[in-house]
Amino acid sequence: MGRIGGGETKSSADRFNYDADTWFAQLGGDLYNKFAEDGTRVHSGVFATFGQVSTSAKDSARGIYKNRSTTTGKINSKGYGFGAYYTSYFSNDVYLDTVAQYTHYRNDYNSIYGSDATQNGDGITLSVEAGKPFKYTNGLYLEPQVQLMYQYLHLDATNDGIAYVKSTSDNSGLARIGGRLGYDSVKTSKAHPYLTANVLTNIGRSPDVTVSSVRMNQNYSDQWYELGGGFTGDITKNASLYADMKYQHDFEGNMHGFAGNLGVRVNW
Repeated sequence: MGRIGGGETKSSADRFNYDADTWFAQLGGDLYNKFAEDGTRVHSGVFATFGQVSTSAKDSARGIYKNRSTTTGKINSKGYGFGAYYTSYFSNDVYLDTVAQYTHYRNDYNSIYGSDATQNGDGITLSVEAGKPFKYTNGLYLEPQVQLMYQYLHLDATNDGIAYVKSTSDNSGLARIGGRLGYDSVKTSKAHPYLTANVLTNIGRSPDVTVSSVRMNQNYSDQWYELGGGFTGDITKNASLYADMKYQHDFEGNMHGFAGNLGVRVNW
């Protein structure tokens, strides 16, 4: 199984803002499969992920000066991770998907003032998702979904020669509720389009950072929604192509972005 994805996010919360472009590649596959007579099946395996985020940091206060850009610097973040998944499909069509992943991060900071810094970090992500499709005779189906995520993130201290940034360790959570509406016709089973809608909520306090003894915390919205669509298509008997695109917007109007995925799934 392999996939690539990417997206763009823009934030305009308070004084300090950013524009971020993200892309990632993931490769993995099943190591264990089990099929029962009642239709229950289990898929379990491992995967590896590489991703990169290119961020342009901005200070809106600089815009009050004529001919001065609001951009204050660039951040290039890379992540190298590996993980495992365990997915169960039950005879009543309910599915339960659990994922665990470890990621090592490297952040390179480049300021417009000429000061540079490098920061390393490590993170652990756990996710549990459940859903159930309700199928109708005309090929339409409605699939409610719920997901809970937990993340631990540690970032080392760093110093760009001007300011000292203290190391941080944060625990955070994310809850998602939503679903998708799709079409899955037996007669035209080559392509399976669908639409998605979700509401997401951060759980826990917003992370902060201490720069030269000054603690900073940005006022981002804790809730946002996303709307999107996608499709899966059969390439061969054992291979399928899938793609999706989502638009994201917070309820306070300070952040919005796009995210997309493109991948190939192969069953051996």
